[in-house]
Parts: sequence; C-alpha cells; structure tokens
Amino acid sequence: MTKEHPYMVTPQPGNESVKDGVIAMIESGTDMSTLFKHGFTGFFGGQIAGCGGLIEQWKGRAIAWTLIDLSVVGRMMIPLHKHVLRLIDSYQPSVFKRIEMTVDLGFNPGHRWARLLGFEKNCVLDHYGPDGRDHTLYSRVRL
Repeated sequence: MTKEHPYMVTPQPGNESVKDGVIAMIESGTDMSTLFKHGFTGFFGGQIAGCGGLIEQWKGRAIAWTLIDLSVVGRMMIPLHKHVLRLIDSYQPSVFKRIEMTVDLGFNPGHRWARLLGFEKNCVLDHYGPDGRDHTLYSRVRL
C-alpha cells in the first residue's frame, strides 16, 4: 500500500468519513508508518478495489480500517474479504490481542462485514464520526 492508494478509492456511501480521516492523517504529516505498517491494497481487474489495515494503538491493541471502492459489489467482495480475513488471522494474540473497528450506524453492509470477519458488537458511540454521526464499535478479541 502506498499513500496514493486512499486517494484513488471512491468510498461506498457510509464510508466517506474513513477516507476523510485517512487523507487528513496523510496531509497532516503524521508518521505514515503507523498507517501503512500493517496495510494492504486489494486490486480487481487492475483497479484498486480497496485498501485498509491495522493501526497499532499500543501493544496488543489495533484499530482496523478499510476503504472499499464503490465499484466493488456482490461477488467481487469475496476475494477482498478472504484477503482481509487472512490478514487479521495472521496476527498472533501476542501481537494484537484486541482488534477494534467502528462502522457508521447507518452503513448496513459494514455491519454485516464486521460480523463476517468475526467481530462482535460492543456498543454505540454517540456523535463519534468527524461528521457527528453515530458509529457502532466492534471488537475481535483473541486470548
């Protein structure tokens, strides 16, 4: 994954705030090693299907993020899903015991995908997004 990839994704409705947040980090001069160390870019037919990764918060805890392109629909999601699941599963609990992700409360495909990736709903975060929208916090804990 390179810092140009998030700019090349047209996010699905309900996922725009993730792109805004990632681009804000890139443009602020934030140390990008935290964003890209555990990152990936998925391609479909030579085009970027999505990008994402894990941002380490502290030892044992990471935040998962993904930007899935608007063009990715139906069965096109299967290879991307398998890749992300392999990525998450590849980390031993000694590296990341807890992985968290948030999903915009109204973004139903994101909630479904969180559950398919093995995440469990924790709570609703009121006014969480940069746009003030509520999000649901999901986590995946391995001991």
